Amino acid sequence: MSTTMPDSDVDLRTYLRVLRRRKWWVILCTGLAVAGAIAYSFNATKEYSATAQLLVQPQSGTLALTTPAQPITATDVATELQLLTSTPVVDAVESRLHLSQLNVKGAEQGQTNVISLTATNRDPALAARVANALATEFVNYETFVALKSLTTAEVQLQTQINVIEQELVSTAGTPQGVALANQEAVLKEQYAQYQVVGTQTTGGVTIVSPAAIPNAPSSPKKTEITLIGLAVGLLVGLGAALCGVGSSRLPAGRT
Repeated sequence: MSTTMPDSDVDLRTYLRVLRRRKWWVILCTGLAVAGAIAYSFNATKEYSATAQLLVQPQSGTLALTTPAQPITATDVATELQLLTSTPVVDAVESRLHLSQLNVKGAEQGQTNVISLTATNRDPALAARVANALATEFVNYETFVALKSLTTAEVQLQTQINVIEQELVSTAGTPQGVALANQEAVLKEQYAQYQVVGTQTTGGVTIVSPAAIPNAPSSPKKTEITLIGLAVGLLVGLGAALCGVGSSRLPAGRT
């Protein structure tokens, strides 16, 4: 006469007993999942990532002549991150390397003013070329923006000087004329300083570490994929082994 186990009597020992009986389900499912994960990781397309590092500093140029250099803030770094992959910079690199699309991303290095620029490609050498080209083009772009700002300031100064020179024609020898002459001298000196600084102006971003050709692929991540396969296999195996336990009456002497 067979006995049955009421659903209310299903406890941890029951599950453990069932698992011992059906352990091959767990072993089989886990083995298949791990084998599949390993096979995928070896056959998946390999990609390589190369990283260059950029340092964000206060701009040199017009600001240095008018106000003290301000410390870099988190907002400044976030702004540079947005500009790093902006259309003008990316288009310049694509044209330079004859590429149709770039796989690049920027990230802030902790709580610092350093930005990491990572390029990913199936060709490790090309990944490094893209990262370095983008870093160079970004530095050039920032310098161009700074020079444009400096040029605008020079034009404004020259306009003020021209206006004063016109006023001096009718005010020569008067107290007003003397004051205008002094103001003109100050503006001309500042204009000359701008021209000197223009030859040394930078956009405030410099390359501190160029990208090197990676030796190992960044993806697929074989260890992570294998661990995921292991976890999935265990879950499926446990689910298959414990299927029906607690929801139906399980014969005491059968699987």
